[in-house]
Amino acid sequence: MSHHRIFQLECGVMSYDWGQKGELSLVAQLAGLKHIDRAASYAELWMGVHPNCPSRVIEESGSYLSEVIKRDPSLLGEYVTQRWGELPFLLKILSIDKPLSIQAHPDKSLADTLHRKDPENYPDSNHKPEIAVALSELQLLYGLNKQLSVQKIIEVYPNIEEVLIDAVSSASGSYQNNLAEVGAQELLKALISTPQNQIDKLLMKIEKGLSQKIGFTDENQKLFLNQFSIYPSDIGLIFILFMNLMVLNPDDGLYLGPHQLHAYLYGDLAECMANSDNVIRAGMTKKYKDLNTLKSMIDRQNHSMDPLCRKKSKDFTTCYESPAEEFEIHKIDLPKSRTQKYLKPDVPEILIILSGIGNLESADRSYLLEKGTILFVGAGQDYAISATEDLKAIRGTVPVLTGV
Repeated sequence: MSHHRIFQLECGVMSYDWGQKGELSLVAQLAGLKHIDRAASYAELWMGVHPNCPSRVIEESGSYLSEVIKRDPSLLGEYVTQRWGELPFLLKILSIDKPLSIQAHPDKSLADTLHRKDPENYPDSNHKPEIAVALSELQLLYGLNKQLSVQKIIEVYPNIEEVLIDAVSSASGSYQNNLAEVGAQELLKALISTPQNQIDKLLMKIEKGLSQKIGFTDENQKLFLNQFSIYPSDIGLIFILFMNLMVLNPDDGLYLGPHQLHAYLYGDLAECMANSDNVIRAGMTKKYKDLNTLKSMIDRQNHSMDPLCRKKSKDFTTCYESPAEEFEIHKIDLPKSRTQKYLKPDVPEILIILSGIGNLESADRSYLLEKGTILFVGAGQDYAISATEDLKAIRGTVPVLTGV
């Protein structure tokens, strides 16, 4: 058992098609790769113990972080050990060049059910709330537009009125006589139950109408046309027209709770989440789509038009607040020549340096901090960071007793 409580990590990269390519990818820049392939997509950098891409501890002969923690559970602290028995969060960096799938994440009860029924597509039994912090301008789709009704949709797309009415009335005959009361939620649930040949017909009519439209400025419509060329029979394209298109500025934070529809479109971000890889996909993907499960989640959307996280700042550190108990995410902006002490409570953390140069000093260890340095800090470990150049970092931790 090592007596040390701070370790440098070697973390894995997930190469999905939507990731930024080559040296343009922030993930590739931070991952410490010996060779970067200009043609390869470097999408996600995973920092944690999830078995799909577990981190290794460099000083422990490359042992997995999970193994090091198992040998010394005190690294988690008493609270985390008793509450979860493992590191309860997963920290990621994402670098996005093309839209991800439209998706949502299950709550704990649903995750457990899905994992038991379909472990291939739902690899664990945990829920997956998450916080996203924009590291560049970040474009995304978030939630359903509560202002949209079928009546308004018909006004925008008059050439598809018959198909829309058929789809809605197939769910309930009363809808046909009362279109003003039907919103995007009801329409999407009806469409999910519509035969694929009808969906194909609907998508072709929407595409034809939008292609013939001159001078439109609706970004949702532009995205629909762009994705239609890739997924011409994908019902998820309809979701694009009904969702809120958002742009986050750097350092904005967004909380994504259970059941919340979303899709990242472009940009770089840091994510902290419960330790899970459960994704329920609706569309814009060639991967497995689970529309029946998604249908049951549509009514539980959060229709807030201001889903940004509240932030609190102290001592060059910004904490992004959320209702999650497994994690919170901090952004450190330490100016050149400044030193900041961090007095840690009894919880672990993972720290990644985004830019700048500095040093981390603890009672028994010292680390050079530079772009891409990733450290695990065990529970109860005090340390200080000194910035040789302006230094920016992200850290994921557990929110108990962490008042920043």
